[in-house]
This record gives sequence, C-alpha cells and structure tokens, in this order.
Amino acid sequence: MKRNLCYALAAFLYSQTTFAMFCPSSFVTINIGDTVDQVRQACKPDTESTKKIDPPDTLPHTWTYYVTQPGSLSASSMRLDVVFNAQHKVINISSNGAGIANTNLCGNQSQPIQTGYTMEQIKAVCGSPMFIDNGNPGSVSSDPNAKKIEITEFKYNSTPPTTLTFEDGKLKSRSTP
Repeated sequence: MKRNLCYALAAFLYSQTTFAMFCPSSFVTINIGDTVDQVRQACKPDTESTKKIDPPDTLPHTWTYYVTQPGSLSASSMRLDVVFNAQHKVINISSNGAGIANTNLCGNQSQPIQTGYTMEQIKAVCGSPMFIDNGNPGSVSSDPNAKKIEITEFKYNSTPPTTLTFEDGKLKSRSTP
C-alpha cells in the first residue's frame, strides 16, 4: 500500500513539472498555458509584440457562380460549383450538378478552368463567386469578421536568444534560433 502511494505521489509530481520551464532571464518557473500577464510578471521580456492573424484555413471551400451559357439567347443561368481542398486547389467542378473536368463557362473561351487550379487562378478567370461555402456547418458565406488569432511574442536577448510565443493569451511555445 505504501509503495503504491509513493508511486502515485512520484507520478503526480513528475506530471506537474513535465511542461514547466525556466524564464529565459531568470530561474522562475513558467508553464505552457500560462497567461501573458503571468509570464510578463515572472519573466519581464526585453521586447514584446502582438499581431492578429487569420485562423488557419483547413476546411474545403465551395464557390458557386451563376453564369449564362456562352452563345445562349436565353436569359437563364447555369449553376457552376468549384470545390477547393484545404490547400486551396480545385478538386471538383460541376455544372448544374454534373461533374466536369474543365469548362469555359466563366466566359473566357481561351482559358477554361480546370481541376488543379488555385483560388487565385479561378478568381482571375471567373471573378468573385456569388456564394462561398467555407466548410463550416450551417455557414454559406465567407465571414470577413471572423475571429482572428492574437499572437504575442516575448523576445529575450539571452544566450541563446529566446522567444516565447502566446496564442490568444496563452503560452504555446518556447523557441531558440
């Protein structure tokens, strides 16, 4: 029984120090997940910078266009869907629900769009889409006001020079060049 208690206590103490590290400028202990204010108070950075970035875009997107068929006298339009993977490359094109490998429905007869194109290439040929499904459930538009990730860096002129990086106010990593 005593032996099990000793093992449990050792495991607990070991797990508490697993993510602990020293401040680059002192021997004060900080942990992954500490807030910017906690680390600022404990470590006093030489320089500090904060920026906001867009969250990484890892979901597929579908761009929808409504185009009139070239040479058509009718005012009706066709639906053109262009599906992009997480690397922003075209993986599928469909016109009125039928899959196609390439098309010049965007109006540029000399340059059809095709699978493998990037978002920039599609936008250059077809223009801005009517709708963007950005892959979020229940979302059928691109939200320009989406929450940005706040990245804060504390830099220390220590040996070696060290950078502490925070994401949305929590310590995420420590790096040296």
